Amino acid sequence: MRRNLTAIPFHRRRGFQSTACLAIGAALLPTMLAGARADAHTHPAAANARTAASTLPTLKIIATDFAFAGPEKTKGGAMRVELTNAGKQPHHVLIVRITGTRSYEDIQAIANQGSSYPSWFTAFGGTGSVAPGQTGSAFVDLPTGSYALLCVLDDAATHKDHGHLGMVRRLTVTAPATTVRVPTADATIIATDYTFTATGLSAGTHNVALVNQGREIHHVILAPLGDGHTLAEVSAFLLADASKPPTGPPPVDFTKSVEIQAIDPGKTVVAPLALAKGTYAAFCFVHDRAGGPPHLVKGMISALTVS
Repeated sequence: MRRNLTAIPFHRRRGFQSTACLAIGAALLPTMLAGARADAHTHPAAANARTAASTLPTLKIIATDFAFAGPEKTKGGAMRVELTNAGKQPHHVLIVRITGTRSYEDIQAIANQGSSYPSWFTAFGGTGSVAPGQTGSAFVDLPTGSYALLCVLDDAATHKDHGHLGMVRRLTVTAPATTVRVPTADATIIATDYTFTATGLSAGTHNVALVNQGREIHHVILAPLGDGHTLAEVSAFLLADASKPPTGPPPVDFTKSVEIQAIDPGKTVVAPLALAKGTYAAFCFVHDRAGGPPHLVKGMISALTVS
């Protein structure tokens, strides 16, 4: 899974990596949280969804530098995934199902080399990046099977992704204990190859669904677009040559970025997001299953309006 995308300075994105940096002199952005945050303008529908979510079983995971702690077995079906970051670096959790005759050790090998994603590797979502000392969450629906928990954010010191450094953990999912479902989303973002569309996005904290209707794996990062800036400027900033870094402030506000974790085609993941009114740049850094450049290079950046 490890992939060195040297065309993207300030990010050093590999595989599903989702942490963003600012321009010259800026440190690695510590907060691109997937967890819900308190917001005075929460819509009643979102409150109802959270009430329904409280009845779901919770898979609690603790991230450190560089390991996961948590159960190795859980009941399947709809659940809330909760990631608490007890480390000193940002971490996320990507939940991957291992199908066929493949094993957990095969996932470890993918984490260590990663130029492509084989057909037996299925992304079921998880949490976005969580800052040290914080907790993030998402809602997933896991069928019975063998899984692995991964973090593939980049370590600035070694320039290796966290999976390569040991953040790969086995998870066995058994038969569901209940028939509860993932909470109904208040808004939906649809990913195709290679664009985003959205319905129902409004200011406040809401459960937002990412639905993958494409043929490739996708995630989404949402960053508020600066006044007077364009998507072309965002792409140019993110893809600037490392030897000629852009000057001036970035065209998006990375400090208010949020993410929904990667999923395979046909999958849906729901995450509580805190959004402000305005226009957001939505982009994807995952590459095709067969390899190649990140989807942003293929034009996967869209303007989404939050009302």
